[in-house]
Amino acid sequence: MWHNGGINGFNSVLTWWPDLGLLTAVVVSNSESLPSSGGEQMIVTALMSDRPPPPPRSTAQPGSEAALRALLTGVASGNPDYALLEPPLADLMHKQLPMLQHMIQRMGALQSIAFKGVDLNGADQYLARFANGGMLFSVSLDPQGQIGGLFLSPVSPTKSAP
Repeated sequence: MWHNGGINGFNSVLTWWPDLGLLTAVVVSNSESLPSSGGEQMIVTALMSDRPPPPPRSTAQPGSEAALRALLTGVASGNPDYALLEPPLADLMHKQLPMLQHMIQRMGALQSIAFKGVDLNGADQYLARFANGGMLFSVSLDPQGQIGGLFLSPVSPTKSAP
């Protein structure tokens, strides 16, 4: 049994495994680079296994940068390629396109996309620099290469990017 949530820079997960003898795991995070669900999975794996977890991936998934770049270009023009997205995300993108298009257009021309690492959920993190600021994107691809998970947050111009 589990429940997760988040608000204004915080995310959390609470999980209970009565059949495994592990009563409760709770993780609360205020860091986008430390998602609570990924931290919780690492903790549970460490507690339930006598083998160390495999080392985390340190390189981008093939195609994730190209998919993000194509998606940003499409959103800015108001004509994203929905085939880049898994169906639930495509549906959400379609519903939120006017707001997303306005937000991306306000950022100005895309200048660069730089891979920053892999978060604990296995999503590739990219810093996208635009003419008027930056945004941090977490992108997860499914086995067919479609974007199945996408998280974005603005990067403060006064802070250095992660």
